[in-house]
Amino acid sequence: SLDATHMMRTIVRLHSEGIRHFAMVHDSYGVHACDVDRLHQVLREEFVGIYSEPVLQNFLTELRKANPDLSFPDLPQPGNLDIRQVLSSPYFFA
Repeated sequence: SLDATHMMRTIVRLHSEGIRHFAMVHDSYGVHACDVDRLHQVLREEFVGIYSEPVLQNFLTELRKANPDLSFPDLPQPGNLDIRQVLSSPYFFA
């Protein structure tokens, strides 16, 4: 569902900027050649936007609320990945 969220946020953002032609299948993105550079930037920015939030912690919290009779293990300690590095990654998406 997060892949779909990423795609939706990317399309909505590009559409708001005037880009109207998309070819999307699962995690493959396509636009006209003249819009590729903008697609690449927006893909990265929206990805960072999503994963800058505590996605797994939020999910665990929802699971615990929805299933108070079940026991879920705590999450492992997060590492030191700086998700903002995605913004300058030349090979983030193909």
